[in-house]
Amino acid sequence: SCRAAGLWKNIPILETELGVIHRRLGNLGLTAQYYSSALKAMENAGNTAWKARLLNNMGLLNHVTGRLEEALAVFDEAVRVAELCGYNRIKANVLIGLGDLHTDLSNHETAYEYYDRALTLATNLGHSPYIFYSSYGCARLQRLNGDPQLAVEELRQAELSQVDLGILERGLIDLELGRCWLETGRIDQALVVLGEAVESFEKAGDRMAQSIAGLWLACASVFRSPPAAVQALKEILPPSREWQKPTPFMLQARQIFHWLKKQGNHELFQEPLPGKFFEQAEQVFGAVSDLVHPSNRRMDGMPEIPQLEIVSFGEVQVRRNGRLLASSDWQTREARDLFFFLLQSPPLTKEQIALEFWPDISPARLKMRFKINIYRIRQAVGQDVILYENERYGFNRSVNYAWDREILDRLLGDSLEADNEKKIPLLEEAQQHLNGLYLADLDAEWAVADRLRYQEKKQDLLLELAGLYLQLDRPRDCLKTAKLALDADPLLEAAHRLMIQAYATLHDPIGMTLQYRKYQQILQVELGLEPSSEINALYERLLDTI
Repeated sequence: SCRAAGLWKNIPILETELGVIHRRLGNLGLTAQYYSSALKAMENAGNTAWKARLLNNMGLLNHVTGRLEEALAVFDEAVRVAELCGYNRIKANVLIGLGDLHTDLSNHETAYEYYDRALTLATNLGHSPYIFYSSYGCARLQRLNGDPQLAVEELRQAELSQVDLGILERGLIDLELGRCWLETGRIDQALVVLGEAVESFEKAGDRMAQSIAGLWLACASVFRSPPAAVQALKEILPPSREWQKPTPFMLQARQIFHWLKKQGNHELFQEPLPGKFFEQAEQVFGAVSDLVHPSNRRMDGMPEIPQLEIVSFGEVQVRRNGRLLASSDWQTREARDLFFFLLQSPPLTKEQIALEFWPDISPARLKMRFKINIYRIRQAVGQDVILYENERYGFNRSVNYAWDREILDRLLGDSLEADNEKKIPLLEEAQQHLNGLYLADLDAEWAVADRLRYQEKKQDLLLELAGLYLQLDRPRDCLKTAKLALDADPLLEAAHRLMIQAYATLHDPIGMTLQYRKYQQILQVELGLEPSSEINALYERLLDTI
């Protein structure tokens, strides 16, 4: 009809919509044909908004058919096109798709970043469905990261964000609730909601989601009726030729495989056909598990977001995925202090660590105390953050983290090689990280030496920065910075000297005199001494020149 009416521009739009319908119905071959034809027409017409939407749909198609590398490339292009045309709705949708894909690849930190970015866009747009899907993705990650109770809470919040929950969304909520109940051992509750999820997906016409929910339902029923579970599983399994691709169905099967093993239930694995199926699911994931890693693949224009953000100057803080860890996350102050000790130390044996934390307890008590604290640290910051290698425990510096002390040290190191103009911004940035004493609220002896060392570094930094300001004819900045040095040490002659010189540059003899007398007074009160001949000579010489 469009061709007959001469509405050629509408044809690729209709082909895109037909592709969506056939994807939902499971006709993936027809879907690919429609998308390919539409993309060719759109590239010729330059319709960027619809092209972004089509690329997103093609990314989804590649995802569900197991072509994950192609999916990543197409999603990246979809983001680029969406940004080019300023189409934030489709960009949010693409980010959700990327979050789903990285979730399937077990790249949970990267998935969270995409969902969080999508949620921010969706909230700004007031787009209720995208708020739901990005919130739903975050809830899934909570379960996969070992906190099904928090996942349930976030699912409830996602549900409440919708005025009217659709059939498909209802199915997704029930599917994830079922998986959460399984993680917490509530088998009967899980069977009920998983059955409801299957029905919802059938009504919505989403065959892929229906098959995944059915897979979970069949495998969960092994705890109530193993023969029925085996029969149900055999009925739902696709042909063996489809077991070779990393489709969402196969990647979910791997999750189920590990869940059943954790529960100690091996009955399905002992059956020939299901056993081969789960073995293949594990092999399929192994082939793609290193396809993408959070540290080496980033979305264009998306800043690197640290998994851990560690603040050790002033009140110590640790943020995990943007959330500030509270005392309840660490469970004890001792666990938190041990984390900071391991962070700043080279890898150490358990006995070396014990000398600092528990020098007087028996080996038996040490073994239990140490094990409990390492467990608490890993629960708080992540299982891979503390490594055990060659009988030594240490902080894993290959994780995605940002630590203010390391950043400070790098800036100070870079400033040594820079000229004066380039040195100033480096020192100014370094100053921002020195917001208090190093590990200020830790009382341990092992923290004292570094605390004193960084106090000296701060003093040296402020003096050097004030001197540079003075050299570059910025006397007011010099005064402000030298005063910061005096706040920490009122007897610091070098800082008083810089302030006197800065007042002289400003042609302010009153300021010079007040500063000199202030130093003279505090030196007399505190130490019973007079100012040195060097500062006396400087003061008199500068006073004569004004």
